[in-house]
Amino acid sequence: MTAALESAGFGEGTVEELAGSSVPGARRVASAATGGAVVAAAGESAHANTAQSLGRVGALVDMIGETEDLKASIDLNTR
Repeated sequence: MTAALESAGFGEGTVEELAGSSVPGARRVASAATGGAVVAAAGESAHANTAQSLGRVGALVDMIGETEDLKASIDLNTR
């Protein structure tokens, strides 16, 4: 999350300063920045997990041709 904030130009100190500000607009900016960083971090994690899942699916698809019969193919599919 810190990397997402920093890539958007918000260092941790900047966000803390904005969040503690007496100016309501500054507090809203801090809230939006941290919310956006959380969404970015969740998206990054989902992307990484999806890549791993696709790799596993690809390996299973490659193994289908090596199965002896329909039952073996179905058993492979239910892993």
